[in-house]
Amino acid sequence: MHRKFILLFSLISILAFSCTKQPNACMEISETSVSVGTPITFTSCSSHTLSQAWFFTGPAGSPENTVSSSDLVFTQSFSEPGVYEVRLYAYREFSFTGELSISIQEIVIF
Repeated sequence: MHRKFILLFSLISILAFSCTKQPNACMEISETSVSVGTPITFTSCSSHTLSQAWFFTGPAGSPENTVSSSDLVFTQSFSEPGVYEVRLYAYREFSFTGELSISIQEIVIF
């Protein structure tokens, strides 16, 4: 009986510690409406992630449409007015692999 208890306890412990939590993408943006050229700080507040990638989509031809970053915190200014979509892809594993969570917000540049 004692051996069965130890075996059962061991299996439960292994299962409990082997469960991984789902990634949760989260971003904080210092300003969501600024004039052209004003720096904005982007911060990942994601949890259960080991890598992240930031992307911007704005007005056609905007140079910021080709900008990306994998930093937890970075600053970016924008050279074209318009509405930009900011996407943060948060991955559970290193090197942009594993389960994925996405956070999307908009910023306005005037």
